[in-house]
Amino acid sequence: MRRIILLFIISTFSLSILTFSPVQAFSEEETKLPELPNSSVSVPWSDFKDLIKKLLVPPEEPPEPPLPPIDYSISESHYAGRLEGESAVFDAEFAVDVLAENKWIEVPILSSSLAVSDVTMDGKGVTLRTSGSYYYLIMNKPGRHILKLTFYKPVDKGSGKVGVNVPIPMAPVSTLEFSVPKPGMDFTIDPANYKRTTGLEGSTRLEAALPVTSSVSIYWSPAVPEEISGELRVMAKVNTLISVGEGFLGGVSTINYEILHKSISTFSFLVPKDIDIIDVKAEGIRDWEITPEGEKVKVTVNMSFEVSGDFSLAVIYEKNMGDTTAQVDVPEIEVLNIVREQGFMAVTKSTEVEVVELKAENLSPLDVTELPGELISATENSILYSYKYLKHPFGLRLDVTKNEDEEVDTCVIIKEELTSLLTVRGDLVTRARFTVRNTTEQFLKLKIDEMFAEEPAGEDTADEGSVGEDMGEGTTKVWSAFVSDKPVKLTRDRYGRVLIPLDRSVKTDGGMTSFVVEMTYSTETKPFNRITGWRTFYAPKTDYRVGEMTWTLYLPKKYVYRNLGKDMELISAPVIFPVSKPGYDDTGDMGISTGEGFVAEEEMSMEKKEYAPAPSGGLRSQTEMNVIRDSIDTIGGKSGRKRGVLPVRVDIPFSGYKLDYNKTIVKKGEESIVKFRFQGMDVKRWISYIEILAWATFFATLLFAVRSARKRKRLYINKDKSIAVAVSLGVIILLHLFFILDFHALKWGLFWGLVVGLLYYLNDIRHEVKKRLAEIRKDKAEGKDEKSEKDESKKRRTKKDEE
Repeated sequence: MRRIILLFIISTFSLSILTFSPVQAFSEEETKLPELPNSSVSVPWSDFKDLIKKLLVPPEEPPEPPLPPIDYSISESHYAGRLEGESAVFDAEFAVDVLAENKWIEVPILSSSLAVSDVTMDGKGVTLRTSGSYYYLIMNKPGRHILKLTFYKPVDKGSGKVGVNVPIPMAPVSTLEFSVPKPGMDFTIDPANYKRTTGLEGSTRLEAALPVTSSVSIYWSPAVPEEISGELRVMAKVNTLISVGEGFLGGVSTINYEILHKSISTFSFLVPKDIDIIDVKAEGIRDWEITPEGEKVKVTVNMSFEVSGDFSLAVIYEKNMGDTTAQVDVPEIEVLNIVREQGFMAVTKSTEVEVVELKAENLSPLDVTELPGELISATENSILYSYKYLKHPFGLRLDVTKNEDEEVDTCVIIKEELTSLLTVRGDLVTRARFTVRNTTEQFLKLKIDEMFAEEPAGEDTADEGSVGEDMGEGTTKVWSAFVSDKPVKLTRDRYGRVLIPLDRSVKTDGGMTSFVVEMTYSTETKPFNRITGWRTFYAPKTDYRVGEMTWTLYLPKKYVYRNLGKDMELISAPVIFPVSKPGYDDTGDMGISTGEGFVAEEEMSMEKKEYAPAPSGGLRSQTEMNVIRDSIDTIGGKSGRKRGVLPVRVDIPFSGYKLDYNKTIVKKGEESIVKFRFQGMDVKRWISYIEILAWATFFATLLFAVRSARKRKRLYINKDKSIAVAVSLGVIILLHLFFILDFHALKWGLFWGLVVGLLYYLNDIRHEVKKRLAEIRKDKAEGKDEKSEKDESKKRRTKKDEE
């Protein structure tokens, strides 16, 4: 029973799959199944399961065909034109292939400057739409369509020629036919890869094959000149532009003809033999030739048709000067077969040469504003000399001098910004940013190995280097370099300079662009001692001019400093960059001297203190900086430094005392120096006590001298007091010479000197009173009267004053 139920379920499931499956069912004619009555099929579940999975798989959809790269194409165009009165009439036929499907497209056909009529497509009327400067055909049916229309173009009769210029759509295959109802006409067509002129009864026809072009010009003229009543009269106006260069003189002479009463097809003029004719340009020129004519050369220009009215041609020529410095005669262009000629001349220079007029014959000088407008607008250079002439011959001699070129900067550093962190153990880490404008230089060359000097031997108790000591290989290490915020590889030349590859500045409307070069490096200097010393640092030396240099130094705390350098100017008051939030810590009496006095932290008002966060997001102590410095050398293995690879950016935790220096206009190779003295805070405290004692001694001695002077009615300082004054002043001077001190000791010395002097004065008074009382008692015991006592007292005071 279970077997029957299972077979029923399987059969029902299979029937449903076959009924709703997307698999195509076979027709009974295609597949003949045998009749097997009273038979059954037993299929293992795994096989039946695979069969069901295959039936459930949907069929793969065929891939969509790729879209065409363009929506339409005008593959062929044919034009049949004819001259009717003052207009050219063209019957045009275009083969338009529409490639886009299920999409409306607009096909530009002709310029809207043309008049259009009788527009049909595939033999049916069609509507054109105008937008902007074109007629558009709106289509949505794929395939090839034949568009036919008629358009009209007025005939142009200006500049001595007759014809039309027709804007046409670009097509790979283009043919043109044009007929003029006159026999014996000569056609000029541009552009054309093939043309043929055929004479018909009463007309002339042109056949041409066109290249891919957006316009075609057709001009025609009688092949045989026709007689025009009246006498031929030709006048010329010549505008000459002379440009003086290095070793050559270039000229462009535009000859403007006015042809009256008749038409001509040949023009001629004379030029000197020593010039080279580069080209002769005009509309409708067939050819031009040069023939000797005595001491000059005759240039004959042959036209493709007869011209009358106004006509212009341009002559382009050059003259070799033989040298960059020479005297040169300006070429004279003389027009032939005319009744009158008038000319204007402008002299300019195209390079940095000096041009001086030596001689001018039959030339009238003019102001630049009196020249024809077309001559002024023909050059962007300044016009040096301008002339007018009415007859030939004329002459102009110029003295051309090529002066020596002055060297100019092709690479300048607009601003150099140095930010350095100096640790107690002598590690100087510097981030240098250069804003550069460069046109030709390949590298920024920096000398950084000799950027510091130590204090002289003997001034400090430490036994490390002296001034000028060779730092040796590896003392200065470059950490990273970036140009335009991109990492770059560094090299060194044979002189030991670091070479940083440079970008090139680009010329814009606002001038030359600039870019930023950034380099981070460290230098091992002498560690700080606990007493006193000095440091001298040199900025990186470059071969380029620097517009402005700034140097910000962050120095260790628990020291006081005094600026000693005169090369770079200290521009800001000392600023403490704390490790934590603003407030006093346990570092003691910290401050800095600018050379004019010591500034202690306690006396700096909160408004004058400047706190700023570190660039890396938080300020760190000198100990943390030392850890970072050591970590740099251990990243990536034993050394963490490799050659020939791109560097990584390192953030420097700047903190400590901040000194800002500035210098403007740094010459090429000039040294920029920062020099300062440092002193430990403990030393400063004890030295201050000694200075207070010296000041107190000085002021107390002065008070004693003043008191004695009041008694004796004159200033008198004995030997002991003189020694005390000299010693105290000597001690004060020596302390200020060898140590960094402020003037707080002066006020405290004055205070204690007054106290000591006052105490001495009171003690002296006490002794005088006691002595006087003892004398009085003695006198009374001896029985002396009051008058004798006064006389005796007066004698004693006199004797004492004499002593």
